[in-house]
Amino acid sequence: VYADSAFYLPPGSPILRGQDQFRGQFGFLEQYGRDGRPGPRIEFEIVDRDVRGDLAYDIGLYTIRPPDAPEAAGSRGKFVVIWKRNPDGEWRIWADAFSAVE
Repeated sequence: VYADSAFYLPPGSPILRGQDQFRGQFGFLEQYGRDGRPGPRIEFEIVDRDVRGDLAYDIGLYTIRPPDAPEAAGSRGKFVVIWKRNPDGEWRIWADAFSAVE
């Protein structure tokens, strides 16, 4: 879903550019698929979205909960995602930034 040369801006980290630079950031999710266990529940709430030509953005909140955790468990955060349409018409994430809500 990310563009080959996308920007990834996780909290407490330098800007990472290109899928090869940030692919390891999602390793914690890959373990669930390998083990056949249910993964964390991730919910998104879009607060604002706009599309202008070949660029679009989403601003919102996320909640991530461990499998089988109660609603009160987990963590919340905020994000900005910028989408860019490729020449072939597919939308890809161009930039992804997020941080926890304290």
